[in-house]
Amino acid sequence: DQPRSRGLGDVYKRQVIIAFKALPDRSVSEDLEPVFDFLVSIDITDAAGETRSAERRISVAYTSLKASITSEEWLESGQEIEFKLRTESHDGEGRPAKGVLKVHRLKEPKECPRGASSQRLKNGDRPFVDPADRWAPGELVAELAVESDEEGKAIVRQTLEQGAYRLVFETKDANGRAVKALRGIEVVDPESDKLPSMKPFFIGVPSWSVEPGQEFELLWGSGHEKARACVEWYQDKELLKREWSAPGRTQQRLSLIHISEPTRPR
Repeated sequence: DQPRSRGLGDVYKRQVIIAFKALPDRSVSEDLEPVFDFLVSIDITDAAGETRSAERRISVAYTSLKASITSEEWLESGQEIEFKLRTESHDGEGRPAKGVLKVHRLKEPKECPRGASSQRLKNGDRPFVDPADRWAPGELVAELAVESDEEGKAIVRQTLEQGAYRLVFETKDANGRAVKALRGIEVVDPESDKLPSMKPFFIGVPSWSVEPGQEFELLWGSGHEKARACVEWYQDKELLKREWSAPGRTQQRLSLIHISEPTRPR
């Protein structure tokens, strides 16, 4: 919160240069990859005595680059999957970079952990914290070269079998400091009757949005040897349908509900 720099500029030169030392908060470990925000504000008074102001927030970190990985939530085995990568400054400006995207299968527990007794889903929300986020990376199944363009964008594609994976993108900034991005994914085979990963509860949908006359599809799964699910469909607190998954299956397309005009959100 303390001022880092103050100065006076010559308005007739139509520019003001402000220099300051971006000091980090030493109480925050560098291993946590913190980002520090600085606010630059300027007041300019013209010859008539009128003052105009402007400000800009600047984000600074130990690295000059940050990276991210995105993909669709619904990923099917046997189909080419598209991964979008982004390299940018901490202010959000695209920066070109070269790196490697590694795809690891996860080391799963020998026994499926217990999950919550029920999960209430909202439109587009993940039902709960994914336990796979705590699983260590295992077998390396793919290693893909990545080169982002001047806007910091890159796309790579890969076909994967069903299962839980972690994507690890590694690159370096202009100073040679390592920059990393992570993303966990679950690749599904909708026709299978068994969820291949040790997740106690899994929900996937091809799309959270459908039009009248279309059907809403939901895929349920569990890593337990024996498991069943009860699904209730509500609209404006009114129960539309209740159904159970079939015995002997730990993955199933539970319901195809016909969407009509009366069940559209109001």
